[in-house]
Amino acid sequence: MSRSPQQELPLARVAGGAAVVAGALFAVAQLGQLATLDRADIVATMADPLFQAFSIAYATGFVALVIALAAIHVRQARAAGVFGLVGFGAAVLGTMSLGADMWFEAFASPWLVSAVPALLTIEKAPIWQVGYMSSYLLFALGWILFGLSNLRSRAVPTALWAAVVLSGAIGYFAAQPPFGVPLGLAVAAVGVWLIRTDSAADQRRPSRSVADVAGDDLRSAVGERDRPR
Repeated sequence: MSRSPQQELPLARVAGGAAVVAGALFAVAQLGQLATLDRADIVATMADPLFQAFSIAYATGFVALVIALAAIHVRQARAAGVFGLVGFGAAVLGTMSLGADMWFEAFASPWLVSAVPALLTIEKAPIWQVGYMSSYLLFALGWILFGLSNLRSRAVPTALWAAVVLSGAIGYFAAQPPFGVPLGLAVAAVGVWLIRTDSAADQRRPSRSVADVAGDDLRSAVGERDRPR
């Protein structure tokens, strides 16, 4: 199996590695959040430097997911068709929306909660509720559509994209650990498959021996000699 011209594009060539890094970061960071989370004392949790570090890593994971999304889409955009483009756009929109929430949670919330602890208990304004709920919905819907659109391309085993669809639905709760972990693992699994496929394709690619190269040079020299002056 040889790579298509589309798969030879620079961004497409790193799709597997990008997916592995993004998925692993996403899953490990949220597992770290889960391990350092004390639901009985949220104020103390947000003040914990280790929890803050995992929260920053988790927010960074959303950036990595967008890069992985772009790389995977470029690799199989032709096979996925228009639906693939729609799914890609929806996944980018959802990932950026929830990623913005997580960036705020990582950098602003610890300061706000320590300064005004009542923020945890007061009724949330409608505009806040619309913003947060829409980001949850867009994130889940985007990854569901991205997974479904790539099921049509058959460039990756159906089971892997089915896992992305299912974990995308679970991702509606991804702001709370550990509900983002399944999506991270599914994306990483897609990346591993892409890396293994690329490696196998490279091994099957015919290599030219020294004798082949020498033969070409000899034929070229003979041709130059016999060419009419």
